[in-house]
Amino acid sequence: MGGQTNSMKNKRILSLLLCFALFLGVIYPVQAASTSTAKQLLLNGLQSYSFSPPDGLLEKASGTAALVLKTFGGSLVSDDEALKKLKGSELKFGYKLNSPEKKAALDYNLSYNHNNYSGSLFIDDNKLILSTEILSLLKDIDPALETDRLKNIPQYVYYTGNEIGELWNSYTYREGQYLPPGSKDLLVFMVEAIPDKYFSVSLVNQKATFSIDQQGLCDVIYSFMQKSVDEKERLASIIAEIGSSMEPEADKEIIKSEIIAGIDAGVSNGDYPASPEKIQQELANIFDLEELTYEVSLLPAGQRKLAAAMNFGGNSESAGRLTVNTDFTGGNENLKGTYSVNLSVRDEWKKIDIAGQIEGQMRQTGNDAKSDDSIKVNVKDVSENTTLIDLHLECSSRDKADKDVQVNIPVLTKSNSSDIDSLLNDASCLPDYSARIHVLVDGRPIPFDVPPYDKNGVTMVPVRNLAKALGGEVTWTEPDQVTICRADTSITMYVGRQTYTVNGVEKQCGTPPFTRDETITMVPLRTIAEELGCQVKYDSASKTIFISRAKDLIEQGPGPALSQGPASTDL
Repeated sequence: MGGQTNSMKNKRILSLLLCFALFLGVIYPVQAASTSTAKQLLLNGLQSYSFSPPDGLLEKASGTAALVLKTFGGSLVSDDEALKKLKGSELKFGYKLNSPEKKAALDYNLSYNHNNYSGSLFIDDNKLILSTEILSLLKDIDPALETDRLKNIPQYVYYTGNEIGELWNSYTYREGQYLPPGSKDLLVFMVEAIPDKYFSVSLVNQKATFSIDQQGLCDVIYSFMQKSVDEKERLASIIAEIGSSMEPEADKEIIKSEIIAGIDAGVSNGDYPASPEKIQQELANIFDLEELTYEVSLLPAGQRKLAAAMNFGGNSESAGRLTVNTDFTGGNENLKGTYSVNLSVRDEWKKIDIAGQIEGQMRQTGNDAKSDDSIKVNVKDVSENTTLIDLHLECSSRDKADKDVQVNIPVLTKSNSSDIDSLLNDASCLPDYSARIHVLVDGRPIPFDVPPYDKNGVTMVPVRNLAKALGGEVTWTEPDQVTICRADTSITMYVGRQTYTVNGVEKQCGTPPFTRDETITMVPLRTIAEELGCQVKYDSASKTIFISRAKDLIEQGPGPALSQGPASTDL
């Protein structure tokens, strides 16, 4: 029973530490009269802080991201064939999000083991849809993998489940906020509990400072515990609000009553609030806080700096150190800053040294956000003086609120899709897509409603998908006319006819348009792309068509040479 009680105490203390870290991460620059106390200045700033991302970024948005493995070496890597293939890998993807309609789409392009792989992922309410190009990647990762029995699976596989639909609630936390309702009230409650002696104001330097060490942290935790006893109704209401927003089916009153009952039980048993000495003893078993300093400018949208350092372990088996530094300026309309986290750990028993570092910078305006990060990990065997793992990963993202975003979910039919559960029971599905053609526009894959189709050596693709990727618009006129327009170019084609016109001038194509699945018009890719001023190249080794809308062809980097394909025919 004593062990269980101690475990509960530890969990409470750790929970308070997490909340405390959250407070330091989001508090806003203070904007109040200089006659106020430092604590009141921070409270005023917190009350005015907005937990909203750039307007609409969690509702309707689009963006891109990239992960590049700059370095990946060490003896553990060189001894593993699968790991060695990761060297030089690069993953790029673009996404579109429409939370109100519960739709999202992601297109990816992966450079791995000197090959390129493209595919798509879609979420439509409670349905997850995957394009099946990933099978060729899995085969490359593990040549022994038996994928032959899956070679006839259709273009898409999908899974439907309540857990997919629940992603929308957990992602947006309602009303487009980063944090659930009630979070600000909890942070205010925490700041109110902190003793005044840990705050200071400098009118000369125009800043307010909060600073503690290990002893100060113990005092803060004890003060919070005491305040939670004195104001248990208020705290329980706040936590119930947060809990019910994250779990819509949860009953607020039940959550509230359980929290109050837990506090009362702790007080009755004499283990809540824990004494300052007990808190100090429990924390000493976890870490030693060397410094935690947070500085906030008194000027509107001024500088905010965080510096933290702690040591942990410190015994005969292991020891480590963690430092965190952040430096931000600006408000929600123009927020920018840098951050770094450094971690070092020594395992005395295994004689292993581990060093990790995360450095990054970000900028956020009224409707977009971008970030660039660098992650480094180095693991050494001290006894042998050898490097086991040396990793350097660079990450970047660009996100933009887009009120007009269009998320195109593929139309699933019996011929182009299969339920994952059915597929697992019967892998001999439909057509053989082992020779599927991939199409990239300026390096980004095009998601097609049906896969590109080779007809007599000519690549046929859905007209709407292609036109949209090239910046054009499509108009259908009954009974058989399709028109593609972009800028000052207008192309008119007819189903079943080789004759077509460009700005009224008649021309001939080798393979005429045709319809598929009764509603999708397939057109010759090269004809449309080149008539819209694009350049087209084909890599036969990877069965990939590269379309460039720029004057210069896209740099493909090392790899097989790209052939132009037959000059007189479409791809």
